[in-house]
Amino acid sequence: MPDTQIQAETRQTIGTTATTFDQARSEQFMGRMVEFMNGAAVSMMAAIGHKTRLFDTMAALPAASSQQVADAARLDERYVREWLAVMVTAGWWSMTPPPAPTACRRNTCPS
Repeated sequence: MPDTQIQAETRQTIGTTATTFDQARSEQFMGRMVEFMNGAAVSMMAAIGHKTRLFDTMAALPAASSQQVADAARLDERYVREWLAVMVTAGWWSMTPPPAPTACRRNTCPS
């Protein structure tokens, strides 16, 4: 059956119709929908980065924190941090996490 058709098997029994549900196909469809939605979100964030010149700002900076990028771009750090999180998650940018505080280096972080 072609991919564009709904894959279901219908049986008729004495005045009733039963349809079997294809779980694997449903999960495949949901996976594709999530990919489409993620792609749309990344595209929107790329447009925001272009419009606010964040890409240009970051290209002119050495490795920098979200605060340093925000200061250079004259934008609010919170929004720059959120934008950077999307770019890192999408694989467009990478980050190096800051070193853990001394008290946390051996899995002994105070709670």
